Amino acid sequence: MTERERIAHLLRRAGLGASKSEVDYYLPLGYRGAVEALLDYEKVPEDYTELLQRLRGDSPQVRPPHAKMWWMTRLLTTRRPLQERMVLFWHNHFATSASKVPRAELMLQQNETFRRLALGSFRDMLLAVSRDPAMLLWLDNHLNRKGKPNENYARELLELFTMGIGNYTEQDVKEAARAFTGWTLRPRVGFQFVPALHDDGEKVFLGQRGHFDGTDIIDILVKHPKTAEYICTKLFRFFAYDNPEPAVVRALVTTYFDSGYRIGAVIKQILLSEAFLSPRSVRSIVKSPMDFVVGTLRCLGVGQWLLAALQAQTLPQPALAVLRFADQAMQRMGMSLFYPPSVKGWDWGMAWINSATMTERIRFTDTLVNPRTLGRGIAGAINSLTPAPTSADDERLLQQVCELLDASLSARSRQSILKAVRAKTPSDNSTKVMMMLRLVCSSAEYQFC
Repeated sequence: MTERERIAHLLRRAGLGASKSEVDYYLPLGYRGAVEALLDYEKVPEDYTELLQRLRGDSPQVRPPHAKMWWMTRLLTTRRPLQERMVLFWHNHFATSASKVPRAELMLQQNETFRRLALGSFRDMLLAVSRDPAMLLWLDNHLNRKGKPNENYARELLELFTMGIGNYTEQDVKEAARAFTGWTLRPRVGFQFVPALHDDGEKVFLGQRGHFDGTDIIDILVKHPKTAEYICTKLFRFFAYDNPEPAVVRALVTTYFDSGYRIGAVIKQILLSEAFLSPRSVRSIVKSPMDFVVGTLRCLGVGQWLLAALQAQTLPQPALAVLRFADQAMQRMGMSLFYPPSVKGWDWGMAWINSATMTERIRFTDTLVNPRTLGRGIAGAINSLTPAPTSADDERLLQQVCELLDASLSARSRQSILKAVRAKTPSDNSTKVMMMLRLVCSSAEYQFC
């Protein structure tokens, strides 16, 4: 691969799509420099403090649609793409649904926790999630009390958040549940530890004996080799490919412990590894709805257009229409932000593609290129990026569209698209570009990142 191709691959997996402008930005840094710049996102200033209030308007309370548009805005406009990708990773890992959390503010609070601790210590993340109001409601730990332990959170903590099934006993679940008794919720205040509700008796957990509380359980879990293996494997699969080689996982586990459980150190090692840049990794993962929708819109420059539109004193309707369009398209493709289907999160990879979701991907592109259905705002953004109507022949024009979308088509797909476009004989260059854009986004190759 060329350096440009390596950085484009990096941005597809560790960013939010490889738009031409973003590849141009990171290219002078070289591949390693680009990895370090993505990870060191705290140096990139961003301010979204007034965004929620502006989206909320005169509404007396924050509602789920406000929360969804707030996160969608960040996904489309951020200059910290790795941070937002990690928020999605943690949202799926600690899958919490607004369907059981009555206040949207609590979902936003959890989302901000994921953002704040995205690359930090896994221990700090586990501790924060265990005290998170949305999680306390979602997995019922606010009802967990001495003498009447509720095992929901303890069970998922072991099965889905740390060790994985098969590495603990039913008795370990019961003992962990006892340790988290009294970790509850005070309305309008948040997490509260109530000593009177806590079982401070002796417990035996994973072979260790003591008067454990929830923090002790987390300390035992983050030090356990199975937890290290579980989280390192999941991170590698998220960024590179399924079924990583044992030697790759062992190296990541070593980094996990040597760094003090720091997720950022593990991710850096993944992104700099030969495995990440291998043919097994490049364009081998099916795009999630987020990758497909957000990645396409960012490639088309819609994020930059949206950022400029949001500077207006009153939020313009075309900007709100774009946010709703992106969110609804993702929902129809199977991913509704803040509403994962279960505590296991979403199934990834090939599970994203079936006849129904593929139809929705095509419908998304149809809407995208049709100014009558989406409005002038987004159409203007796309038209401004339309390759100049020069004497470029169809093949050259198609190449420009592919570069715009970061698409890599086979010779067969290229010929099929050219044949379809020529059969329609569009009357103007802009219409021809729109047809090509639609067909490229609908191609088999474009479904992979």
